[in-house]
Amino acid sequence: MELNSTLTSLNLNSNYLKVIQPLSIKNNSTLKKLSIKKNEITDDGANFILTFFNSLTHLNFEGNLIGNNGVKLFSEALFHNSRLTKINLSNNKINTDGAKSISECLKHNSTLTSLNLSCNKIDVDGAKEISDMLKHNSILTHLYLQGIKLI
Repeated sequence: MELNSTLTSLNLNSNYLKVIQPLSIKNNSTLKKLSIKKNEITDDGANFILTFFNSLTHLNFEGNLIGNNGVKLFSEALFHNSRLTKINLSNNKINTDGAKSISECLKHNSTLTSLNLSCNKIDVDGAKEISDMLKHNSILTHLYLQGIKLI
């Protein structure tokens, strides 16, 4: 896949990859949509994804094992990314600190229109961080927060 210059979408859902590095897709600049949900990918695996993050417009990372360190890496990349419009981080291990990281970067991001943080461990304080971000971000149009603890 590394040398493929036509692949624009790749679905690797439910393969229990844990790491994605052996797939050698990091040099594929044509890849726009990547779905790698339910693969038990941790913060370390999330770090590898950032090596080709700038070519993506859609990333489905649902049901993996990233926590605050992984979401912090994504947040830093989102701060500089000018292509990503949709990211699904639902059903991971993100808590209030992770919500704060992503909220801070989205105050300045001008491309992301859809964010899914459903079914994470975000509490009322995390929801407040997200609410504050919305005061500064006029680009985000779809925000999914189902299944978080607001009480």
